[in-house]
Amino acid sequence: MKNNLITFWQGKVSFVQSFWLWYFIGGSVLTIPFWLVPESAYEEEVTAILLLIYTIFLFAAIIFLMRGTWKSAEKYKKIKKREKEGSGWALAGQIYIVLHIIRIVIEFARSFNA
Repeated sequence: MKNNLITFWQGKVSFVQSFWLWYFIGGSVLTIPFWLVPESAYEEEVTAILLLIYTIFLFAAIIFLMRGTWKSAEKYKKIKKREKEGSGWALAGQIYIVLHIIRIVIEFARSFNA
């Protein structure tokens, strides 16, 4: 498992696998606890502390997934350039990551204004 994580971190996983399996599906699965916990549970101190700890873990995991996917997209673009082919999918994936970052920042700011 450690080798898989290192390989992903270095961007050595295919772009398709890194984007769809690791970033999109893996990242989505990591958010499931927030969908399952009812809002009333946030009022309990223990639940709030556990969710805060999980949020910190999730934030670190999302950064890890974004970096690995970004590096994989960069490698994919280099390969496609060498082959004199288009690399639009890699660029689209990187735009998606940037939009995801913007969404996270907006949601984070919105949580403080609520």
